[in-house]
Amino acid sequence: MITDYAQAAREHVAVRIGKHPDEISGLMESDGAIKAEVESIREMLARVHFQASKGTTGWDDAALVALTRDTSVWTPAGDWYDVRGHLLLLYNCAKWINWPNPSSPLPSKKTICVEIGVREGVSSLALLHAMQETGGQLVSVDCDEDGTKAAIDGIERAGLSKWWDFHCITSDQFASDVLPGLGKIDMLWIDGCHRIDQVRKDAENYVPSVRVGGLVFFHDTANADASGPNTVVAELIETGKYYAFTFPWSCGCSVLEVRG
Repeated sequence: MITDYAQAAREHVAVRIGKHPDEISGLMESDGAIKAEVESIREMLARVHFQASKGTTGWDDAALVALTRDTSVWTPAGDWYDVRGHLLLLYNCAKWINWPNPSSPLPSKKTICVEIGVREGVSSLALLHAMQETGGQLVSVDCDEDGTKAAIDGIERAGLSKWWDFHCITSDQFASDVLPGLGKIDMLWIDGCHRIDQVRKDAENYVPSVRVGGLVFFHDTANADASGPNTVVAELIETGKYYAFTFPWSCGCSVLEVRG
C-alpha cells in the first residue's frame, strides 16, 4: 500500500514526461508546472487513501483517477498495475455506450455490463463509477470466495453496491443460470481464467449475448505469460463479425465491437 505519496506522485509524472523519477525533484525546483502537478497528485493520493483506510465512502472522480495511479489505495494485496492502465477506458465506454449525446439528460437505455473475473475489484470500481452516473448495472462473476472479499469490502466502503450484482460461482455456471435472464448486454469484460480452453469457452458462452454495437473487452492480450486471451481474440477477429483494436500497455486490452 502507498505510504510515500510524494514518491508515487513523482513516479507518475516521470512516466508522463519520459524522465527517471530521480530527476523529478530537480525539475520541481526549476519548473513550477511540474511542481504543481506533483503536489496535486500527492494530495489526491493522500486524501483518497485516508478516506479508504477510515472506511468512509470517499468515492468520487478523484478516487477513480487515483486508482489509475496505484490501486493499493483500495486493494490491500498491493498494486494491480496490470489493469489500471485500462480503467479510464472501461469507465468512459461504460458511461457513454448508451449515452451518445452528452447533452441528453439521461442515457437512451439502462446499461448492462458483465464482468468475468473480479479479484480485488479494480475493474469493478471503474465500471461501477459509470453505473452510478448512468443508473446502469454491473453484473460480476468470480468463483474465488476468499480472493473477492476485498472487492466486496471496498465496493461497500465506496458506496457503490447499489449498482452491483455479484455472483460467487464459476463463469460456466453463471452462463447457464444467470446470463440468459439478462437479455442482450452492452459491455463484457473478460479477465477470468486465462487457460485457452476456458477463455474460448467464456467467449462462446458470453459474446453472443452482447448486442450489435456492444463492446467486448479481453484483458491480457499482450501478456507473454497468458496466451489464451490473445489466441481467442485472433479467432474471433477471423470470423469477420467484429471490429477490433488492441491497446498494448498494461498487459494488453483488446476491444471488439459487435458488427451488425
